[in-house]
Amino acid sequence: MKQAIRRRYYNHQLETLPRDELRAHQFKRLTQLIERVYHGNQFYRRLFDASKVGPAEIRSWDDFQKRIPLIDKRELLKDQAEHPPYGRKLMLPETEIRKIYITSGTSGIGQEFHPMTENDWKSATEVGFYFFTWAGMEPGDLNALFWPLATMAGGQVAFGGLERFGANAMVLGLFDSKTKIQRLREFKHHYIWATPVYLTRLTHLCQEMGVEPAREIPNLKGIMLSTGAFPVEWVEEMEQFWGARLYDCYGTTQIRSIYAGNCERGAAFEGNRGSYHPAEPIVLAEILDPASGEPVKYGDEGEVVITNLYQEAAPMVRFRQGDKVRRLPPEACDCGRTWEVWESGTVARYDDMLKIKGQNIWPLAVEEVIFANKEVEEYNGHVYLSEDGAEEVTVAIEFKKDAAPVVKSRILGSLPARLRDRTGVRMQVEEAPHGTIPRFEYKAIRWTDDRQTGLTKVKFTEK
Repeated sequence: MKQAIRRRYYNHQLETLPRDELRAHQFKRLTQLIERVYHGNQFYRRLFDASKVGPAEIRSWDDFQKRIPLIDKRELLKDQAEHPPYGRKLMLPETEIRKIYITSGTSGIGQEFHPMTENDWKSATEVGFYFFTWAGMEPGDLNALFWPLATMAGGQVAFGGLERFGANAMVLGLFDSKTKIQRLREFKHHYIWATPVYLTRLTHLCQEMGVEPAREIPNLKGIMLSTGAFPVEWVEEMEQFWGARLYDCYGTTQIRSIYAGNCERGAAFEGNRGSYHPAEPIVLAEILDPASGEPVKYGDEGEVVITNLYQEAAPMVRFRQGDKVRRLPPEACDCGRTWEVWESGTVARYDDMLKIKGQNIWPLAVEEVIFANKEVEEYNGHVYLSEDGAEEVTVAIEFKKDAAPVVKSRILGSLPARLRDRTGVRMQVEEAPHGTIPRFEYKAIRWTDDRQTGLTKVKFTEK
C-alpha cells in the first residue's frame, strides 16, 4: 500500500514551471552572465579568449556546451596563487565583500577562497527555503545543528538559512556526543542536522546509553543529512530508531549554497532511493561524462558541472565539481516538480574511487555489504602492496559492544565472499577491538591507500 505524502511547495510557480520555460529562463540568465564576466572579469576574459569564444558566439545550448570551457579546482588555485588572495575571478571591490568561504581541502590539493556580497549571501541562504519547506519545517521550529560552523559553506549556509527562514538554530557542534544527546532530550528539537556517519555514531551511543529517541524526543519531525552516501536499508533503520523521516541535501562551497535536496518523500521511500531536486532556476547543473565532456543520458552517472546564475562577487561558470551523481528525468519522482532528479544517497567523489586490481571500487559498494550487518559499528579499509608487489586489501571490522561471539564469527566468515561478489576484488577481513577505529563527526575517511609508499618496499629478486 502506497504511503500518502502531502506536497509542500515553497514557490509553486517555479517548482512546477514547464521545462521549456525553465530552460528559457536558465538560458537568459546564462547569456547575461557570460556577457558580464567576459567584459568585467579578467579570469574569464583570458579563458574565453584562449578558446576563441565570446558572448556573441553563444546563441544556443549547443554553443554553450561545446564552446565555453570547463574549469576546475587547479585553475582556481593557480589564479589565487598568481593574484592573491581571491584571484582575478573577483569582480567587485573588496569593500563589497561581506563573507568569505574557504573550501575544506578534502581533495588534498589546496583550499579555495570564495568571497560573497550581501546579495550573494541572501541568495545562498534563500535557496535552502525550498528544502526546509519540503521537509515540513515551519518558522519557530527548533533545529539542533551538529554540522561544524566554520569557514566552509555547509554550516554557515545552514545556520544563516534557518535564521532567515525564521527557525531556531541551536549550534551544538562543539559539544561532545553525550552532551548533544542530552540537549536533544532536554529541548525536544524538531530537526537534527548531521552527516550520515555521525548519525550512525549517535545512534550507537544512544543504544549504549539506553536512550530511545522516538520516545524521548517526541517533537522530532526530520533529520537533515549531507556529505555522505548511504544504503536504503540504513535510512529505514535510522527512521525507525529516531521516529522521524530522513532528508538529504547537497551543496558546494563553490556555489556558496545548499542547492539540491530531497522532496517530501525523503532520503528513501517505500524501499527505493529518494530524489534530489537541484534548484534549476538558480543553479545550472550539467551532468557530464568526465571523459568526453558530453551530457549523460537519463539513467546514467556523470560528473556535476555547476554554473551559479546569480553570483555577483566571483561567479562560477562551468566548474567541474568532481562529484558523481546519477541523473534522472523529472518524472522519475511523482512529487509533481519539473526540476531534474538526482538519485539520493549515491553521490560520491570521483577522487574517492579506488582502482584495485583493475576494478573501480566505490566505498559505498563496500559499505552496503558491511553495514547490512546490524552488529557492525564501524570499519576501515586498507590497500597496500605485499613484499612481492601484489595488491592487497584488508578490511577491519569493529562490532557493537553487545555483539555475540557466534554472530561475529559468522559475519567475519561470510564477508570475504560477499565483498568479492559485490566488488570483484578479494579482501581479507579481520576484527578490530571495540573503540579502536576512528569516529567522524563530519566526513568519513574510511580508506587508506599505501600502494605508492609500498612501491619502495617491494623486494625484487633477479631471475
